[in-house]
Amino acid sequence: MTATNATRRRADARRAGREAPPTRKAVTEVCDGLAPVLRRRGMIRSGYSYGTFKENLFEF
Repeated sequence: MTATNATRRRADARRAGREAPPTRKAVTEVCDGLAPVLRRRGMIRSGYSYGTFKENLFEF
């Protein structure tokens, strides 16, 4: 899909009263800005305590 087509689809969705699906760029910008703030507040972890995925899941 070209940029023009994506732009047109988002504009059509807004006119129809629907929210357009987020773009990869928008998701990346939110995550890059949000994760450091949440990490500073202690709301998300900055590393893992255990060596395996399963052990890290059981930490919760």
